[in-house]
Amino acid sequence: MSEPGAAPLDGLRVIDLATVLAGPNCARYLADFGADVIKVEHPDGGDTLRRMAWLDPDDGTSLFFKLANRNKRFVTLDLRHADDLAVLRRLLAEADVLVENLRPGKLEALGLAPDDLLAANDRLVITRVTGFGQDGPYAHRAGFATLAEAMSGFAAVNGEPDGAPMLPPIALTDELTAIVAAFATMVAVHSGVGQVVDVNLLESMLHIMGPVVSAYDRLGYVQPRLGSGIPTPCRATPTAPPTGTGWPSRRRPSRWRHGSSPWSAPATTSASPRSPVGSSIAPRSTPSWRRGSPSAPGTRCSPPSTPSRPPPRLSMTCPRSSPTRTWISARPWRASTAC
Repeated sequence: MSEPGAAPLDGLRVIDLATVLAGPNCARYLADFGADVIKVEHPDGGDTLRRMAWLDPDDGTSLFFKLANRNKRFVTLDLRHADDLAVLRRLLAEADVLVENLRPGKLEALGLAPDDLLAANDRLVITRVTGFGQDGPYAHRAGFATLAEAMSGFAAVNGEPDGAPMLPPIALTDELTAIVAAFATMVAVHSGVGQVVDVNLLESMLHIMGPVVSAYDRLGYVQPRLGSGIPTPCRATPTAPPTGTGWPSRRRPSRWRHGSSPWSAPATTSASPRSPVGSSIAPRSTPSWRRGSPSAPGTRCSPPSTPSRPPPRLSMTCPRSSPTRTWISARPWRASTAC
């Protein structure tokens, strides 16, 4: 249990080996809540984010860099040199989390394969942030936010009805992936078991697309660009929308509210509880935000009383064989009920 007045993640040691936005922002969220984050930079210029976009007139450092790396400590290491690599190994032997966004295989090429790191420190959570994941046909391709925004369909549904697909004017994909990675990292930390957390830009974007991909797969529906309109298909049975219109509406429906139910206690493992972080998070029997009962039948956007099929369960964590991994999967067309 953390000391009274201490930050929630006080005592959590994080090594930030990432660059630019998604990885460093993941570590920054942990630092904001009290984790001791040590950012590792190359001695020749450091993180390229230091020189990107708007520069602070006081010191010439990028405002992006200051945002993504606040509340961190810094060390410079050239991992091509054996002595510097040995320093990083010592840091990782005592750390709780490693965040990195190297190309798949690069960490292994440095002699820092996850299996070896976990053998030296069995509680280490290794969060790996890439464009397309650690395996698969696109794993070794360079991954950028614009690719994820296009391939997920996000750009295609944004813009005016008679206009071209539109990319966001902010670093949406990187910021979103950072939140996904930070959440997944804390799930792994709370488990008390050292493991690999595999997060990528494309699947993070697919998570916010809602049922758009499923609607195409199951109904043949292609959502058009609606400008500032919002599609609101409040129907109990699949009904094709008018051609080219979708269900545009500028009024958001009320959210479905689910009945109260106590949270389940976290699954126990053979590993010893984490301290101080692992023991500081206790299950709540009745969350304050889970109130009320399901909407009455016949009300706007109420859940269908007799669905045509059980809704698929999209599992966000699927532990697999050695080394243990926390999988952040966003494949609604491959929803399954088993790992």
